Amino acid sequence: EQGSVDMTKYLVGTTLANDAIIIGAYLDNLSYQGGAEFKADIQVAVMKEGKEMLTGYSLKLYSGKSVGLANTSPKRLAGHLVGPEAEKKVASAIANDQKLQELIANAKHADKQKKLAAKEGDKVAVDKWFKIRQDARSPINPICAKHAYDVIKPHVNTPEFGENLLRLIGFKDKDTKMLMAVTTAKKSEIIDAHPELDVTNLSLEHVGVSIKIVGPTGKTIVSFGSKEGERKAMSGKVSFANVEPVDLADLPLGQD
Repeated sequence: EQGSVDMTKYLVGTTLANDAIIIGAYLDNLSYQGGAEFKADIQVAVMKEGKEMLTGYSLKLYSGKSVGLANTSPKRLAGHLVGPEAEKKVASAIANDQKLQELIANAKHADKQKKLAAKEGDKVAVDKWFKIRQDARSPINPICAKHAYDVIKPHVNTPEFGENLLRLIGFKDKDTKMLMAVTTAKKSEIIDAHPELDVTNLSLEHVGVSIKIVGPTGKTIVSFGSKEGERKAMSGKVSFANVEPVDLADLPLGQD
């Protein structure tokens, strides 16, 4: 609730600071159709000096400054960062990995049995199949990450790679603004800017379930984690720790 209130204060306050009026807003549920780089969740219509302007915002609500900005899969990650041929290579590597396919089959079977047990109200069976599913899933995640890593790594220092990375996490979407509330039990902070990511001289590391993209200073700038085993999901995280938060007290919020 506090994060939502603070984001609202930000939208109203920045509009007032620009001598403008909010005349409407709508959810932008179809922004994803523009491609992976488009992240708008809401469009805000503002009237200033008789002209109507529409601004898209990517709304985020987090309890920490490590932010998920890309939901994908091992093969799609390779496709986004390298291209269609890389996506095919990862898909082929996963399909032809016999050990991996056995683990995926076991995890799917255990997941199905767990759901049946839950329907029947058999808690003992649910716990049993949950454990079996976890045992199958655990090795799936690092194997999937490794297959994506092997295909992506040779391309990490191509001119296109850095551009593709920024596009994937939404940092090339100039029409959408970042608006994030980082809230904890003690405080709430508003962040409205991306961290500066130096995408020159990148390197790639595979650590367990993660593929880490490391910048020229040796600092991890983006990490992609493989998760959910047989579902072959991946998510990308970026740290916003170095971005200066907005001071809402500096914004004119009016009397109402």
